[in-house]
Amino acid sequence: MTESSRRMNLRASLDKPLYAAGEDATLRVEAAEDGFLYLFNVGEDGRVTLFFPNRSEKENRLRAHIPFLFPSDALRAGGVRLPRQPGREPKAI
Repeated sequence: MTESSRRMNLRASLDKPLYAAGEDATLRVEAAEDGFLYLFNVGEDGRVTLFFPNRSEKENRLRAHIPFLFPSDALRAGGVRLPRQPGREPKAI
């Protein structure tokens, strides 16, 4: 297996299985080895938006076995939330 075709062992989960209307979600990501993380939002219209890294948080390097939470407390204080579409829950893929 070449270095470029190797798969990274990554765990992603939400902080709760279900959310009430207006409740905020937090995504937790943990990798088995160092790497880089990119988070995208796919809107109802199919448009894809890069959510992370962003202007406020440019560093997207993940450290092995160190959990990463999104949005961070700083982003949440600035009003950033995980987008939720009516009838759909956020998904960690």
